[in-house]
Amino acid sequence: MKLTIEDITDTILEVLGETKLKSLDHVYEKHGDQLKLIISLHNLNLIHDILIHTKLIFNVDDDKIYLSHNQFTYLYDLNCEYKMVMFEDVDEFKETMTETFYDFNFGEDIIQLSTFLASPSRMVNEYLNSVEYNKTSVLNIIYQPRFNIVECSNYSADFNIQLINDYELDLSIKKIEESHYEFTFKINDKYIKKEAETLVNSIPAIIGEMIKTNFE
Repeated sequence: MKLTIEDITDTILEVLGETKLKSLDHVYEKHGDQLKLIISLHNLNLIHDILIHTKLIFNVDDDKIYLSHNQFTYLYDLNCEYKMVMFEDVDEFKETMTETFYDFNFGEDIIQLSTFLASPSRMVNEYLNSVEYNKTSVLNIIYQPRFNIVECSNYSADFNIQLINDYELDLSIKKIEESHYEFTFKINDKYIKKEAETLVNSIPAIIGEMIKTNFE
């Protein structure tokens, strides 16, 4: 069954919930002879989870009306790790979308960043309490991607961290190679870089230590 782009976008909104989509942007790109529709999602509220980021990519015709193939690829994990999903019709596309997102079929890095995004202030404040630091605390942490659509190899998870007493710092987390992550903090126009070998249990601690060191 030949599906239209409208069939696909309507189904995405139906499955994910239009009111839950904090950011849904799209662009068309030509790869060789194939035109691709790339849909970028950020900060998606699902029933039990928050998804920080993914992309959906569809092959479409040059008139931007129909899909060329009944399949899509989606960003499964950081550093351009994609998975392909095939379907026969709109109903099966809806089923595959539901399974992918609501079963949270994503890789470890996206899961760790999404878990942090679900309650970032609480997690950092719990770390600060665990090391008996009480000079300041986190008021709010906001996910603020610098670009809604960016090459997957250039993606970074960008946050604005607001502390009490009007203190503030920015953070970008980027995977720079396999099992190697770079945390770039900006504090009063000064950039400070930290590295980690995993995101598991490390994000609140790295942020907490940066606050502890710079806000005595």
